[in-house]
Amino acid sequence: MVWVGEREIKMDRGWIVQYKNGTVIYEDEMSWKKLPGHRDIKRVILKWGDRTWSFDDKRNYTVPKTRAYIDVNSAGISAQVIHSRTIGYYDSEERCKVIMRVEEATGKMSYETEPF
Repeated sequence: MVWVGEREIKMDRGWIVQYKNGTVIYEDEMSWKKLPGHRDIKRVILKWGDRTWSFDDKRNYTVPKTRAYIDVNSAGISAQVIHSRTIGYYDSEERCKVIMRVEEATGKMSYETEPF
Protein backbone atom coordinates (compact mmCIF):
# COMPACT_ATOMS: atom_id res chain seq x y z
CA MET A 1 0.00 0.00 0.00
CA VAL A 2 1.36 3.43 -0.97
CA TRP A 3 0.21 6.76 0.46
CA VAL A 4 0.87 10.15 -1.11
CA GLY A 5 -0.12 12.98 1.17
CA GLU A 6 -3.50 12.05 2.64
CA ARG A 7 -4.38 9.70 -0.19
CA GLU A 8 -3.96 5.96 -0.59
CA ILE A 9 -2.90 5.07 -4.14
CA LYS A 10 -4.62 1.87 -5.20
CA MET A 11 -3.30 1.87 -8.77
CA ASP A 12 -0.58 -0.79 -9.19
CA ARG A 13 1.58 1.00 -11.77
CA GLY A 14 1.76 4.46 -13.29
CA TRP A 15 2.47 8.12 -12.50
CA ILE A 16 1.17 10.20 -9.61
CA VAL A 17 1.17 14.00 -9.32
CA GLN A 18 1.18 15.89 -6.04
CA TYR A 19 0.45 19.62 -6.17
CA LYS A 20 1.81 22.32 -3.86
CA ASN A 21 -1.63 22.55 -2.20
CA GLY A 22 -1.57 18.80 -1.36
CA THR A 23 -3.99 17.62 -4.09
CA VAL A 24 -3.04 14.23 -5.55
CA ILE A 25 -4.08 12.98 -9.00
CA TYR A 26 -2.95 9.72 -10.56
CA GLU A 27 -2.80 8.25 -14.03
CA ASP A 28 -6.00 6.18 -13.75
CA GLU A 29 -7.99 9.35 -13.00
CA MET A 30 -6.86 11.78 -15.70
CA SER A 31 -4.53 11.98 -18.68
CA TRP A 32 -1.37 14.06 -18.36
CA LYS A 33 -2.56 16.52 -21.00
CA LYS A 34 -5.76 17.25 -19.06
CA LEU A 35 -4.04 17.92 -15.71
CA PRO A 36 -4.65 21.46 -14.46
CA GLY A 37 -1.85 23.81 -13.41
CA HIS A 38 1.34 22.04 -14.46
CA ARG A 39 3.34 24.90 -12.91
CA ASP A 40 1.79 24.13 -9.50
CA ILE A 41 3.09 20.55 -9.40
CA LYS A 42 5.35 19.85 -6.43
CA ARG A 43 6.21 16.22 -7.10
CA VAL A 44 5.82 13.59 -9.83
CA ILE A 45 6.05 9.96 -8.73
CA LEU A 46 6.44 6.78 -10.74
CA LYS A 47 4.86 3.75 -9.04
CA TRP A 48 5.54 0.10 -9.84
CA GLY A 49 3.99 -2.27 -7.31
CA ASP A 50 5.04 -1.16 -3.83
CA ARG A 51 8.08 0.76 -5.11
CA THR A 52 8.12 4.44 -5.97
CA TRP A 53 10.59 6.87 -7.52
CA SER A 54 10.07 10.62 -7.74
CA PHE A 55 11.26 13.97 -9.00
CA ASP A 56 10.57 16.65 -6.38
CA ASP A 57 10.48 20.44 -6.67
CA LYS A 58 11.42 20.62 -10.35
CA ARG A 59 10.10 22.92 -13.04
CA ASN A 60 8.61 21.86 -16.34
CA TYR A 61 7.60 18.28 -15.55
CA THR A 62 6.70 15.95 -18.38
CA VAL A 63 5.31 12.46 -18.78
CA PRO A 64 6.62 11.15 -22.09
CA LYS A 65 4.38 8.68 -23.85
CA THR A 66 4.30 5.17 -22.43
CA ARG A 67 6.30 2.82 -24.62
CA ALA A 68 4.31 -0.14 -25.87
CA TYR A 69 4.48 -2.91 -28.39
CA ILE A 70 1.83 -4.90 -30.24
CA ASP A 71 1.58 -8.60 -29.47
CA VAL A 72 1.24 -10.50 -32.74
CA ASN A 73 0.48 -14.22 -32.84
CA SER A 74 -0.83 -16.72 -35.39
CA ALA A 75 -4.38 -15.44 -34.88
CA GLY A 76 -3.30 -11.88 -35.68
CA ILE A 77 -2.86 -8.89 -33.41
CA SER A 78 -4.02 -9.74 -29.91
CA ALA A 79 -3.15 -6.76 -27.74
CA GLN A 80 -1.04 -3.70 -27.20
CA VAL A 81 1.31 -4.38 -24.29
CA ILE A 82 3.09 -1.72 -22.23
CA HIS A 83 6.87 -1.94 -22.46
CA SER A 84 7.84 0.81 -19.99
CA ARG A 85 6.51 3.80 -18.02
CA THR A 86 8.24 7.15 -17.71
CA ILE A 87 8.27 10.49 -15.91
CA GLY A 88 10.63 13.38 -16.44
CA TYR A 89 11.38 17.07 -16.41
CA TYR A 90 13.14 19.64 -18.56
CA ASP A 91 16.41 20.89 -17.03
CA SER A 92 17.00 24.34 -18.53
CA GLU A 93 20.46 24.74 -16.98
CA GLU A 94 21.76 21.51 -18.48
CA ARG A 95 19.59 21.97 -21.58
CA CYS A 96 18.25 18.43 -21.49
CA LYS A 97 15.21 16.36 -20.65
CA VAL A 98 15.78 14.03 -17.68
CA ILE A 99 13.73 10.84 -17.90
CA MET A 100 13.15 8.09 -15.37
CA ARG A 101 11.96 4.85 -16.98
CA VAL A 102 10.70 1.62 -15.39
CA GLU A 103 10.51 -1.52 -17.50
CA GLU A 104 7.04 -3.03 -17.19
CA ALA A 105 8.13 -6.68 -17.22
CA THR A 106 11.00 -6.46 -14.73
CA GLY A 107 10.53 -3.29 -12.65
CA LYS A 108 14.09 -2.23 -13.52
CA MET A 109 14.48 1.55 -13.23
CA SER A 110 16.86 3.62 -15.35
CA TYR A 111 17.65 7.29 -15.99
CA GLU A 112 18.13 8.83 -19.40
CA THR A 113 18.89 12.32 -20.61
CA GLU A 114 18.00 13.78 -24.00
CA PRO A 115 19.44 17.12 -25.15
CA PHE A 116 17.03 19.75 -26.44
